[in-house]
Amino acid sequence: MKIPVLLLLTFSVSAQAAWYENWSAKPAWPEPISFASGTAATLTVLAFRKTMVDDFQHYESTRRPLGHWSEYGDYFGQGLPNLIYAAGMITASYYGANQAGERAQMMIMTTAEAVLITTVLKYTIRSKRPDGGNRDTFPSGHTTSAFAFASVVGVEHGWRWGVPAYLAASFAGWSRINDNKHYLQDVIAGATVGISTGLGIYYARERRKEGAAEYRVLPLPIDDGGGVFFEARW
Repeated sequence: MKIPVLLLLTFSVSAQAAWYENWSAKPAWPEPISFASGTAATLTVLAFRKTMVDDFQHYESTRRPLGHWSEYGDYFGQGLPNLIYAAGMITASYYGANQAGERAQMMIMTTAEAVLITTVLKYTIRSKRPDGGNRDTFPSGHTTSAFAFASVVGVEHGWRWGVPAYLAASFAGWSRINDNKHYLQDVIAGATVGISTGLGIYYARERRKEGAAEYRVLPLPIDDGGGVFFEARW
């Protein structure tokens, strides 16, 4: 049990430092673009809600074209893929896989931040669900979690894995409309939060790597003595 506990503590400490850096850093491209695009799409849907979106909602929630398959979308949006991915990368990091630890931290930070943002919005806006349930429909938490997962997979593993991940996340969002748990604007907003958070954290991290100062201290042999060579690059 000692090794998993030590790994967890290590990731917790490093994640706290990374979280501070991410929140204090300026937005990194393409986070502002994805956020602006998603916001525009959400506002567009709201503008046409009475003319088209409500009809779409009624059709999806009554016809339920996904049938029992919507259950898989629900599972995907509950954070299970995020957890499995992070646990797998932590395990791979223990066995020496390159970048695995960094990827696990990326998934944990992205999911946590995205879900936190969505939760704050839910309990601030207090929009009622389409099925008449509680007032936490905007944005969709399932969709946020699913697209947070997809954004990390996309930037870390390329489009070969990213495209299936984004398709699965889209399916999760669709399932929430199909089950009459969320409106279309809730799903788009959730996707915006998930994607923007993932891209923002990833590119902020890459920018820090490129701009990080590098220091090197080497022994410098000199006749009848010695010295120290110091080099700094920034």
